[in-house]
Amino acid sequence: MRTASLASIYDQPGPFATVLVDVSEEGGGGERQHELRVKDAVTELEHQDAPEQVRELVRAELDADVHTAAPVARVVVANDSGVLLSGELRERVDRPVVQWGTLPALTPWVRLQDASVPFALVLADREGADIEVHRASSAPEVEQGETHGETFHMTKVNTGDWSMKRYQRHAEEVWRRNAEETVEAVDSLVREGIELVVLAGDERACSDIRDGVGEEARVSLVRLDSGGRAAGSSREQLDAQIRELIVGRVVQRRLVEARELEQRVGQGSGAVSGADAVLDAFVQGQVDRVLLDPGAARTQRVRVSEHEGLDLGPASGGDTGELPLDDVVVAAAARTGADVVVVPDSVLDGAPVAALLRWDAHGGGAGDETG
Repeated sequence: MRTASLASIYDQPGPFATVLVDVSEEGGGGERQHELRVKDAVTELEHQDAPEQVRELVRAELDADVHTAAPVARVVVANDSGVLLSGELRERVDRPVVQWGTLPALTPWVRLQDASVPFALVLADREGADIEVHRASSAPEVEQGETHGETFHMTKVNTGDWSMKRYQRHAEEVWRRNAEETVEAVDSLVREGIELVVLAGDERACSDIRDGVGEEARVSLVRLDSGGRAAGSSREQLDAQIRELIVGRVVQRRLVEARELEQRVGQGSGAVSGADAVLDAFVQGQVDRVLLDPGAARTQRVRVSEHEGLDLGPASGGDTGELPLDDVVVAAAARTGADVVVVPDSVLDGAPVAALLRWDAHGGGAGDETG
């Protein structure tokens, strides 16, 4: 996950309230279940001595209307000055997160984000396309648009006199212009950060769009046979195929990071492993991507004062005592512009965290501690 969207949080002084809960309201009793989840979160903040002002800020954000289908995860980070982060993902929250502490508890949110792929679904026919944009964070989670194009209600003919051939050429021109509008929209979305473009619908329209997009968009584009704009098209089957595509992309992304870590460790440069080595690399501004095992990092605690120069923002001033390693790593990544990649413990060989470096301080040997 890119941490740029989190950086401004750490410009503010702590302590912080962090809440991550399921805010879905679908099904029988859904609204009541939502009310109970919000109440439980606010009550837990009270038990952790969060001020009433902060609790009410969190309650108001959690109570905001949900406009997307279940599941919906909502994260809120707030301090005395106001709400610092409020975002949604169409992901399930297995365990709610509620914390009032020196640093935000954002690792579970990062984990959800890291398992998400911003994608656009393009449902195309000869008259244009419906485009849904599913972004990785922040409401509204789904944006909808449409390229209308022109309408030419005439079946393309294969034989006939000169007049019919003229109509045929006109139909071809209408289809081409409609595809061009969609191509421009797809190219623009990819430039804005959409990682996956799913194309479904009329075969000829999809072919024209696929042939017309730029090289960057073509790499991101996947054509599916399911779905379309026509009545009776199976959205359930299409959604299932999209989910498979996203899972595959996430797995592939993590495999790439794991292989690069293994290669760099084998070469003895460009990577460090273990809490102390990674935090010291943050001090030097060396970390490009940090690979994090959330479970192991949550159980390990570190003293920020033992890593002189570690920048976590105003919240790290003075003696903060021992803090959860995962909170510290996410804060340091956000402050230095490093990406966070969530990986299983098997990738890190028992270490809670590792880092791929921008440069090697020793021009060779990279630390390999398990800290």
